[in-house]
Amino acid sequence: MTTQTEHGELWYIEVRDEGAESGWRAIGDVTLRSNDLPIVIGEKDLRSRHVGRRVVEALCERARGLGWREVLVGEIYDWNVASQRCFSAAGFEPYERTERGTRWRRGL
Repeated sequence: MTTQTEHGELWYIEVRDEGAESGWRAIGDVTLRSNDLPIVIGEKDLRSRHVGRRVVEALCERARGLGWREVLVGEIYDWNVASQRCFSAAGFEPYERTERGTRWRRGL
């Protein structure tokens, strides 16, 4: 079995939570990879609050710092309009059709 850390940098997405022992609560994760940027936010009520876009923009800055020229998203499914909006708002554009969706990219 392989893990996301074997393919890139795995980051946990956290929000402030005064009720949590550490003051933070994990709500998802994202992996910065050379050919993909898979992001998962598990709490539905946080999905429309631009958390994903801020995370994607931060990882684009990280990629720029690593000397990357572009960031790629392997596939966003046609039915996943929320992800399409998130990546579009973060400066990504679709560039290639897949069987179930589209590949996206953003130049840095």
